Amino acid sequence: MDFQKLANEFKENGYLELRGFFSRQECENLLATMGTAKQCERGRGRLNDQGLTFNHNLYYHNPSIQEFITQKKIIDLLTPIAGPDIWIRWDQLVSKKIGGVEFPWHQDNGYNGLKDEHFQFWIALSPSYADNGGLWLVPGSHKHGVAPHIWVGKHKVAQGVDESKEIAIKAETGDAVLFSSLLMHRTKVSTVDIDRHAYVVEYMSSKKYDPYLEAPFFMVTKNGAPAVGFADDYPGRRNPLNHLKYAPSFPQLAKRAIKRLVPSS
Repeated sequence: MDFQKLANEFKENGYLELRGFFSRQECENLLATMGTAKQCERGRGRLNDQGLTFNHNLYYHNPSIQEFITQKKIIDLLTPIAGPDIWIRWDQLVSKKIGGVEFPWHQDNGYNGLKDEHFQFWIALSPSYADNGGLWLVPGSHKHGVAPHIWVGKHKVAQGVDESKEIAIKAETGDAVLFSSLLMHRTKVSTVDIDRHAYVVEYMSSKKYDPYLEAPFFMVTKNGAPAVGFADDYPGRRNPLNHLKYAPSFPQLAKRAIKRLVPSS
């Protein structure tokens, strides 16, 4: 597998389709493990809806899942794209049954509020098609930064999506898709009686910063080599310039000052 060629393709399109990246048996074993894994409480269940469920941070307490998501072929794929220093900020098992509702167009940065790109490694743990609530993408949409998102019910919905360029991802058990957190994507309503299960792992450069998560942080690589384990800190968190990205802007500071100075009626 030519990982540099794949990195170039990713840069252009914002995603990669990886056919047969895992075996069916690997996926069946992983799904069974997730069925007994303890879920970390942070963010639990807030996006669950009719026929659509999310189980978050299953890796956090489970060595088997940790071993799966840090295996060499994943690292070899990611390092030309994400850089030599990588950590995992999130994971989720997404399950959709017949009648499972739409998850509207969005970018992941639109939901989590992060200022930097990170990388979604989406694994089909069952067949995933257009009619059973599978993944839809807009190739190249990662090049335009974070679009405005508005709340519609419990979802943040991206505005100005060019749906004429959307494509459906047809995936069999064991296929994987790596896509940018800036890429427009959605899933539609499931209209057939085929349960869909996908496992999504979010990898991020350790030189970038997530101000919304607390220690410990699950590290994957350092200088391009495996360095797996939990840590109390990482380089991006120690970089003051990263913190400045999340500092209030001058207009925000002015509004706060006015609120303090002018009594509310």
